[in-house]
Amino acid sequence: MVFFEEAFWQNVVSELFATFIGAVLGILTALWLERKLELRRDKMYSEKQKNFIKLENKKILGFLKIEIEKNVNLMIQIRNEFNPNTLIFYNLDVSAWNSLESKKTELIDNIELLIRLNQLYYEYQHIIRKVDFHLQSSYSTLLAMSNYPKLRDPLVYSIWNHIEPTIKLSNEILHTIDEELS
Repeated sequence: MVFFEEAFWQNVVSELFATFIGAVLGILTALWLERKLELRRDKMYSEKQKNFIKLENKKILGFLKIEIEKNVNLMIQIRNEFNPNTLIFYNLDVSAWNSLESKKTELIDNIELLIRLNQLYYEYQHIIRKVDFHLQSSYSTLLAMSNYPKLRDPLVYSIWNHIEPTIKLSNEILHTIDEELS
């Protein structure tokens, strides 16, 4: 019977040993190749992620630049047209800033610029509140008060005094955004 012959067992043992070595080497090679491919995929994904973030950063800064330029023009218009005897029915625009609320902190990687943008938009909101208050008070019961002009004039001068430094800050930030976009 072949099963009990010595040559058969020598052949089986050597083939079993060769199969075992082949399987171990095959598994180790497959694991090594998988690791190399995974590192390459991670590197490509990381590069794509960085490129995506840079592209999104540029988009956000582009939107904010357009809005800031618009607000500079509006502030110049307010400065030129607004006086204690007039009303303005327009205001600064902060819609892009508000709609990008969640993305801007994630994607704007220049922290100093982000802080200055927050400061600028705080100033915009402050001007918006003053202009809104002036308009609302012009149509409220305050108008019937005899000292209404005395109350209105400081508010108008406050708006005027607030606009010039805000235009300056806006232009400085526009310059920084231009540097970031180039």
